[in-house]
Amino acid sequence: MIRVGFILEGYDWLGGVNYYRNLLSALALIRDPVVRPVMFVGTKTPEDIVENFYTAEIVRSSVLDLKTPAGFARRVIRKFFSQRDLVLDALLRQHDIQVLSHYSGALSRRTSVKSIGWIPDFQYLHLPAYFTEDDRARREAAAERLISNCHSLIVSSVVAQDDLAKVSPASISKSNVLHFVPEVDLSPSEIKRKDLEIRYKFKAPYFYLPNQFWIHKNHRIVIEALAKLKKEGITPIVLASGATFDHRFPDHFTELLALARREGVDVSFKVLGVIPYEDLLLLMRYSLAVINPSLFEGWSSTVEEAKALDKTVLLSSIPTHKEQSPNKGVYFDPLDAEDLARKMVGIMRDEEASLENAPRCSATYAEDRMNFALNYQEIVSCVFLENTLQGK
Repeated sequence: MIRVGFILEGYDWLGGVNYYRNLLSALALIRDPVVRPVMFVGTKTPEDIVENFYTAEIVRSSVLDLKTPAGFARRVIRKFFSQRDLVLDALLRQHDIQVLSHYSGALSRRTSVKSIGWIPDFQYLHLPAYFTEDDRARREAAAERLISNCHSLIVSSVVAQDDLAKVSPASISKSNVLHFVPEVDLSPSEIKRKDLEIRYKFKAPYFYLPNQFWIHKNHRIVIEALAKLKKEGITPIVLASGATFDHRFPDHFTELLALARREGVDVSFKVLGVIPYEDLLLLMRYSLAVINPSLFEGWSSTVEEAKALDKTVLLSSIPTHKEQSPNKGVYFDPLDAEDLARKMVGIMRDEEASLENAPRCSATYAEDRMNFALNYQEIVSCVFLENTLQGK
């Protein structure tokens, strides 16, 4: 077995927690695994977060806490040694870790631990106006650090790999595309659509938009489409869930709500905020269609969840969405509210789309999930084999 370490620093990054949970649970599907995942967390990481990694060996260490003497000492040492994480390196070797996965830092130059870096996307290249000069510089530096220090690189899509080729042509040979496939619970649920209507105070039928309210997620185009439809006497409901704060644009959410009020669609555009994942999947299942209007994605979990549930998904015609290519995908121009409005009407006219379907999944979901695990295991195996052949 290859002991593979994962580091969770800061547990407020729910996207990272979910990514690791989905990857580790996928690995557990392999009948004869060669990877033994070991999750390193701080001593103060809440147990309900740690429970997400139930298939992994858990190691708690104070060096991963932000506000402990050990954590402070680690940061000082890292700064003194040009950002090389000697303390983490020692912790990994203490627990016989052979490969460190999805880490963004740099270990000792003489480490025996091979590292796999993860670059989800290069959003700053495509939407530079949404980043300050300092933000872009930090992201560029982080990518350069990974490219220089990691033995292998994981990117989330072919689109991201193409961007990597522009940033660092020489690094393509050590890059691997790993298409993320989420774990979707398809077991029967006692919660029906009527229960959700009461819980979240809405009336079906509805479209569902489960994206955080970050500016590049492009909720504005949905509000503009609703405004166009209202003028024609058509008033579909759009439920929107997700975190409402964008640290880059703190006023963005407030401005969206103000736009909805001005256009008179604040009743049609209903914000649910952050909701339990189980409810997210149920709302997705009972919707007319899932909407993802994003201007940019590294690899959309929303689209993958809709694919797993065999849902119709209205999605922006960006390259990554086309790479994800859901069987029931309907594409629209993310800058054209009229195009989106027309596509929404088309779906509303489809009587089958509004039925309360029993839990279902795509014909290829189980295979896709297994391939996700096997592809990752192959990446790890190649890195480990290289390590063995070099005799390190």
